[in-house]
Amino acid sequence: MTRAAEKQDIGRPRAGGNSDRPVAGSGRITRGHGVLALAARYFSTWHFLCTIEANVREGSEVLDFGCGQGTSYFPSRFHTTGFDVDFETVRAVSGPYQGAVTGDVAQLPFRAETFDAAVSSFVLEHLPFEHAVATFDELRRVLRPHGVLICLCDLECDHPLLSLVRRFFPDGYQEAFIKVPGHLGLRRERTWAELLTGAGFDILEWRLMSRFPVLDHAPWTYFASAPRVPKPLQWIGKAAHRVNRWGRVAELCDVVVVAADDVFRSVLPRSWAYRLLFVARKTGTRPSPAT
Repeated sequence: MTRAAEKQDIGRPRAGGNSDRPVAGSGRITRGHGVLALAARYFSTWHFLCTIEANVREGSEVLDFGCGQGTSYFPSRFHTTGFDVDFETVRAVSGPYQGAVTGDVAQLPFRAETFDAAVSSFVLEHLPFEHAVATFDELRRVLRPHGVLICLCDLECDHPLLSLVRRFFPDGYQEAFIKVPGHLGLRRERTWAELLTGAGFDILEWRLMSRFPVLDHAPWTYFASAPRVPKPLQWIGKAAHRVNRWGRVAELCDVVVVAADDVFRSVLPRSWAYRLLFVARKTGTRPSPAT
């Protein structure tokens, strides 16, 4: 299960993102304990759920940062609090989640050392630089000692398709991958690493994914709303939108791409990675500001 199946029993996209782009979530199948459920969690959203499962103990206090309308998997395993900047979004998760609040990303409405873990998917790339710095500071503050931060986000990268579009149609690239999805904070992996360590986190896992030459179906949808890219790419984008209506078909396509990426990732250039999944731990002391 990947992004075509995400949020299928609760949700809609993240506030501030592309309304046609699903976000990290899960259906009923991911809450089970059998082989099928384990496989679903493995393939769901570029291994996001299985990474959380491997790093966060059951029953832990978890903050779903930028929760959108939530995922049924989290409250089935953790004591989950949702946070989002959109009030209507928070109302949607107030039922399935144990708690849900709205507020400012730079001043999270929680006491210090409230959560064992904070998780987010496809949220960080929406944050301008100054907001990203403040957000990491706040996430560190609300995490308990040795708490973990697990995030999945899109990257600025040199993937062959994206590089071609960026080189020959720079305005189209800005339109399709920055303006349309609201990716005001699309960054290189090095910048994310510097932001994390600067905020006082140790990086435990760092996975650069989506290197396979064929991107999964979600990025293709951006071309549909970008008139400055060539017409063939717009047609592909519109076709990808139509596939969204057939959830199972989109889900199968994404599973194939994720599986292919798993097989070939190690032999493909690091700079091609369009997605980053990381696990970071709060350190005992916060780095002192540079003087």
